[in-house]
Amino acid sequence: MFRLLKTQVYRILLPLSVLLILTGCGQQQEKPIWENIKIGDLAPIGGLVYVPTFKTINFDIHIIDIPATNIDVLGQIWPMLQDRQIRFNDSATFSANSFTARFGQLAVWDDIRELLIAANGKKLKTASLLISADQAEVLPIAKLYDRQTTFYVSVKGTMEGVDIGPGRLVLRVKAESIPDKRGVCEVRVEPVCSSPAVRFISKAKKSRKKDELVFDSVAFKLQMSDGDFVLLGPEKYEQHRITLSSLLFSRDKPKEIIRVYLIVCTKINE
Repeated sequence: MFRLLKTQVYRILLPLSVLLILTGCGQQQEKPIWENIKIGDLAPIGGLVYVPTFKTINFDIHIIDIPATNIDVLGQIWPMLQDRQIRFNDSATFSANSFTARFGQLAVWDDIRELLIAANGKKLKTASLLISADQAEVLPIAKLYDRQTTFYVSVKGTMEGVDIGPGRLVLRVKAESIPDKRGVCEVRVEPVCSSPAVRFISKAKKSRKKDELVFDSVAFKLQMSDGDFVLLGPEKYEQHRITLSSLLFSRDKPKEIIRVYLIVCTKINE
């Protein structure tokens, strides 16, 4: 009987003693093992797994109208900003389409704002976009009530024509994750025309989606963080609304104006 009782006590005490050895007690407890593991040690054998670095990103897009007679103010503003951060599909065709885009940060915005105010620039409206990781949202630019022919310079460097409308012209903004950078995202901006029927006059390619035309020759990418902005505008005023540039940047009623778009990254939510 005593031997049986001794055996039962042994069976109870043995697991407890092992548990105490593994966990320690009081101040003698070792640091959790993960405190000694480096980030690189957590990489799977097959390599790093793609993990989005943000959940959503907020953009404010300010649409600013300037009298066409004061377009020279842009000649003062562009040199205050930079273009080396911007990756154009083709910088030559971007310029050939009378498009200009420059990168800036908050430190220079006050000086630019003063120039715009002096040129009688007026903010037409502000649109806020909340974009999920690797998704896109659009800013409506113009509604096309009738079919019309629009000309632009393609990525081949040749003038192309397309019959578009009825439909709408938008700026599509897409935010993409950068796995090895926190607080930074890659942003792609591209004009897109959606229409129930798109008929190409020349040999231009149809877009990725049915009844949609992406103007790749004026698309661009850049990396952005909180407070970064892009100013998008024209190189010149075009009165006749038959080009892509004039559809985005020119208005002739009730008076002649040029339109610029200030795209601001306001917050990256990680």
